[in-house]
Amino acid sequence: MGRGINLKEQDIHDEKWLEGYARKSAKNVEELWVNTFQWPLPTPDGVSAGDVTGDGKCEVAGCSDDHFLKLFTWDGKEIWRKDLFDAVIFCKIVDVDADGKKEIICGGADKTFHVFDAQGNEKWNKKIKKWFYCAEVADINNDGIPEILTGTRDRHLYCLNGKNGSELWKVETDLYVKNCKVIKDFIIMGSDDGTFRALDSKGNERWLREFEDRVTACDLVSWQGKYYSCAGSEDGPLKFFDDKGAELWSFQFGGPITACKIIDFTKDGNLEIVACSRDSQVIVFDLKGVPKIKINEPEDVTCMKIGDTNADSRQNLIIGNQDSFLRIYDEMGKERSNYQFENAVKCIEIADIDGDGRLEIIAGGHDRTIRALRENLT
Repeated sequence: MGRGINLKEQDIHDEKWLEGYARKSAKNVEELWVNTFQWPLPTPDGVSAGDVTGDGKCEVAGCSDDHFLKLFTWDGKEIWRKDLFDAVIFCKIVDVDADGKKEIICGGADKTFHVFDAQGNEKWNKKIKKWFYCAEVADINNDGIPEILTGTRDRHLYCLNGKNGSELWKVETDLYVKNCKVIKDFIIMGSDDGTFRALDSKGNERWLREFEDRVTACDLVSWQGKYYSCAGSEDGPLKFFDDKGAELWSFQFGGPITACKIIDFTKDGNLEIVACSRDSQVIVFDLKGVPKIKINEPEDVTCMKIGDTNADSRQNLIIGNQDSFLRIYDEMGKERSNYQFENAVKCIEIADIDGDGRLEIIAGGHDRTIRALRENLT
């Protein structure tokens, strides 16, 4: 597959310049395509994939500090771009209005939450006085129309109607809201003020717990009729909670938590909690907080996804690192494959973009590229 760059835009790209972004090294990873931005893709939510056009293949969205949101075909050709005139912090591909078609949503430093259709037409937007940091979509009140939960720099978590963007409610904290997750009517949110809250579908507080520093990551799962959540903080603790907010256990990392996920990673019928940190560690815990797998990466771990990239019905850890490598670990924590970027890897998505039944990896970072990769074991 060829590189997906649009060579007609000579003011931004040229063939010689793009060739400088060829991989330095790779083990068991095939590069499908590379495309570029003018500035880095700096956040874990900088890439997303989903079938926007309804052709059975996934489009890929990417956003960057260069204030562009871009949509690409499954094979890396640019479909359209939007200049939002300030850094774009996150993007997602999701059906926000229950019309059976997926939209592209994004937000960032332009202080506007945007919703675009497949052709790049803006369906609606929501403006506030500060930045948007994150978003999750779910039908929290069971009315058939999804709601959007979005955290902002104006210290609020907003709940918006997915069809028209009208504000349903908002919850205020003392500092920026950068993390949230939702399943049905159970919502969790983390703030830079160190608070970690659970809310109901109307924004009422179920419970509140406090960290000593800002909340940097969180996750939520429904299991055996109960909700469980985890959250990590800038000063290193990872905590696991039940649906009543009781702290079941805590583990102290040596640096800020960059990602956490509750999942049956080992496929033994029990949940594990997977977390990574800027102290170079990735740890898989059992439900009691006992480490089952420990991985020591060479430098800071920046982002993480979990999925079956080898189509062998086993989970893999896909890890992005400050040292410019994306590494793939098997279910025992053994490094199996890797791919080197030109700079730190900051965002990862996994999706079957070409419709062949296998998951591809889409990743980007500080080298200003977005790349589609496939693991190929020999």
